[in-house]
Amino acid sequence: MTEVRNPDKTTFSDPLFRWLIGICFVGLLWFVTKETLHFSNAPSFSTKEKEVKRESLPGGSRVWLNPNTRFSYGTPWLATVDRDLWIRGEAFFDLQPWGNMRYVIHTPYADIIAIDGRLTVSHMDEKVLVHNISGTLILRSGPENKFPEFFMKQGESYQFNKGLVAPK
Repeated sequence: MTEVRNPDKTTFSDPLFRWLIGICFVGLLWFVTKETLHFSNAPSFSTKEKEVKRESLPGGSRVWLNPNTRFSYGTPWLATVDRDLWIRGEAFFDLQPWGNMRYVIHTPYADIIAIDGRLTVSHMDEKVLVHNISGTLILRSGPENKFPEFFMKQGESYQFNKGLVAPK
């Protein structure tokens, strides 16, 4: 005899219910870990307290990491793909041109976009400070980087705090 199921009653043994719970769990796990995945899936470097480190990147670019800094970059670096960099802490970048593609430095409150140039980026105490030493930078900020992009000229500094932009 075939069991008749009450459509108003869902149980944990129902396969559809299990799938929905599984999908919700995977979505929650992705949401919680999306920031840390950048550091775990890509080549990464970090410094301890009172430690400074210089690292070479593909294509001749270099980065100097100040104490208590985490840095990673996406792979592969191809001439047709932007190069993604992630930073938590403070670093100096000496970026070399790589075809027509850009460097995109990701921080919690802003993305800094450059073709080449020298700049410092500091992410400390819920603030991001960017100083452009040479080159032209494009800054994107705001929640999910939805604020308009703007150019940052040589010698300018800007501070970001949860999407708010102020010249420094």
